[in-house]
Amino acid sequence: NHSSVPIHLIMWLDIYTGRRLGELSRLKIENFDREHKKWYLEAVKHPTKKTNNKWFVVSDQALEIIDLLLQPEIRNRMLKRGGDESMLIPCHENNIAKQWQKIKKQAGIDDLRFHDLRHEAATRLAEQGLTIPQIQQYTLHDDWNSLKRYVNLDIIRKELLNYEDAILIARNLKV
Repeated sequence: NHSSVPIHLIMWLDIYTGRRLGELSRLKIENFDREHKKWYLEAVKHPTKKTNNKWFVVSDQALEIIDLLLQPEIRNRMLKRGGDESMLIPCHENNIAKQWQKIKKQAGIDDLRFHDLRHEAATRLAEQGLTIPQIQQYTLHDDWNSLKRYVNLDIIRKELLNYEDAILIARNLKV
């Protein structure tokens, strides 16, 4: 029995976009500029600004996940619960969070927050050799001081799950 929330795709979308959970659930399809690979996001969290709308860069990896989320079978499953058709992920943020907790419990993972995926995104961008200003185009951090908490280059990875393997896992995961 498939969940109406494709958490495996949402998780990878977060890893490849660096968005907060609340931002993922607010991505309007009409705000996606596929030609220029960027997305206009309204109400980006900011400590002082009330209106903070920004464009973020969409990577090729994120684009593939976006295309999967737009496939009719996956989309129709998400819309069964009455979500907003104008959103990329027509699921309420709380439903995504519940599914995240469920899958973590099934996997026996206790110490991973959804927000940790945003840290993973920033770290992967740094590992790819992007500059601070380039990383900021993805994560939308205003300055290095706010971004540096997210980039963890102190860890030594033996192997990083590559995108192709991630897609195979995402397509075959049954939750």
